[in-house]
Amino acid sequence: MFFSKLKKRQKTLLGFQKVGETAIVPISVKILSIFVILILLSCLTTNFITLVFSQRQTILMTNDLLVYQLSDLYTTATNQFQIGMYSQKQDESVKSIEETARRDFSRPHSLAMGVRTDGSFLFNARNDTSKSWYRFSDEEALGHLNQSYAAAVEAGSPERVEGSISFTSPYGDEYMGVYKWHDDWKCFLIRGELRADTRKEMYSIFFKISLIIVILTIGFVFVGISVLNLLLSDVRKFTKEVYDLQQSQDMNNSAPAAQTKAPIDLSEASNDDITYLAANFNDLYVNTANLRNIFQKFVSKNVVDTAYHDHKVELKGEQRQLTILFTDIKNFTNRTEVLGNDIIRLLNIHYNSIIGIIQPDGLVEENRSKAFIGSLIGDAVLGVFGINGTKDSHDPQKSVDAVACAWKMTVQTKSFRQKMDARRKELMDEGRFDDQAQKVYEAVRIDIGVGIDGGEVFYGNIGSNKYMANTVIG
Repeated sequence: MFFSKLKKRQKTLLGFQKVGETAIVPISVKILSIFVILILLSCLTTNFITLVFSQRQTILMTNDLLVYQLSDLYTTATNQFQIGMYSQKQDESVKSIEETARRDFSRPHSLAMGVRTDGSFLFNARNDTSKSWYRFSDEEALGHLNQSYAAAVEAGSPERVEGSISFTSPYGDEYMGVYKWHDDWKCFLIRGELRADTRKEMYSIFFKISLIIVILTIGFVFVGISVLNLLLSDVRKFTKEVYDLQQSQDMNNSAPAAQTKAPIDLSEASNDDITYLAANFNDLYVNTANLRNIFQKFVSKNVVDTAYHDHKVELKGEQRQLTILFTDIKNFTNRTEVLGNDIIRLLNIHYNSIIGIIQPDGLVEENRSKAFIGSLIGDAVLGVFGINGTKDSHDPQKSVDAVACAWKMTVQTKSFRQKMDARRKELMDEGRFDDQAQKVYEAVRIDIGVGIDGGEVFYGNIGSNKYMANTVIG
């Protein structure tokens, strides 16, 4: 199937060979693409898993930091309460607590607040002041704080009311933080961070690492391309030679000329499995070419072309307008009696001349009709002209070509007789020409008869599925 597709004219698309509508993708591109995809998936998956595992650790580290900052805030609040009691200026003490809290803010939405049990603020220090926040609006979180305080009071240790908390702003923003009850100020000191800020930092790290992975992958792709091009250079060379071979055959629009030369040059190839595959292809091609060469010697070239393109030969035919040329050797029976087995040598010399005229090797005149040898019957040769024309073609060129071939045959035969006459004279001058030589001379001094006819005939294959012949009838 693959080589049958190759019989279409090759094209090039985006640097790839294209045969018909099928793009031929180099094996190096497929291998590299698979490795690139696997490497990217592996690296990005590993990066994501690392992010997931580190997220918990990041939250713990953030809590530890908040606890440390809350401890400083608690100490400041205690000192400022004493100062406020002494100076009777508690408002300034509250402002000092806010200023101390703001110095520890490191993210866009960091906050510190003092929340009373009814949800009102003692102070509310926030980095983001674009939104108003007049009271602690998360009733569920406030209830949790009050329950913790009530339980500690019942246990007789209100100073130990502390822990972590998650709460929501009036605008739906989710915060995480730590809290501690301050018994002097009668409020919960809360130090919190917006969860989105923490996630944003982690996602930023994720994308930065992903970008580094992609850049490194691109770099390694170029390195991989260079390495694969070096390792698979023979593959590209072999493929190009096969493409060139197939394209040259397509341009001829017929079965390729039989040749025994290997199509792929392995003189500088490395000793790997690709070279082994190419060597086997060479053997297959040469063996096929030899068989095709033998095949063409027993059937007409037209049959070979049909079998090559259609991959089968069927018992069928059609009515065609053709010109038929037939020729035989005059007085052939007497010549056979004289020459005996040597008549085969004479026939081969004669056939070589006649067949070369009807069906010449290589290029022929541009306007000449296509002719082929229909059959060899004893000393007779049947030539068919006009097979390349249309079914109902009445082009007289095929008849003109048949007449021209007939004339060339008679001229060629006359030239052969002249050579025999010259040889006879040489033998007579040497005194080696006797009666037996005279009989042989007369037998090999052949003359031919040529007949030409044309019109509508049946042209095709007849016989059976086991044996068939390509012929004309009519």
